[in-house]
Amino acid sequence: MMSDITSSTPAAPAWVVFDASVNTFNHIAAIRALAPKVTVIRYLMVGGDHVEKVIKQGEAHALAAAGIRLGLVYELNGKPNGTAVGTRDGVAAKAQALAVGAPNDGSVIIWYTDD
Repeated sequence: MMSDITSSTPAAPAWVVFDASVNTFNHIAAIRALAPKVTVIRYLMVGGDHVEKVIKQGEAHALAAAGIRLGLVYELNGKPNGTAVGTRDGVAAKAQALAVGAPNDGSVIIWYTDD
């Protein structure tokens, strides 16, 4: 006999990835409870020290301590153009990633976007 799939409870996701444009520090327990594996996407930005969208070292360390993976996106406004701008942004993104605790072993991927 076949079971009625409409009455089944959906399985919890094994992995959740989500984009957070705000500081997640006060929500880490709730984020950790989402799934066995969780990745939070947060941002790096030149001059973004006071922008909530930009991750800070304390938040990155708290996410790591909770077993939450972190994805980094380097974001800027405008229309970047040229090798020099790309090199400048790459250097800035790496420096910011290291400042929040990313390893310096080539294992980190930083996505790049402009708004």
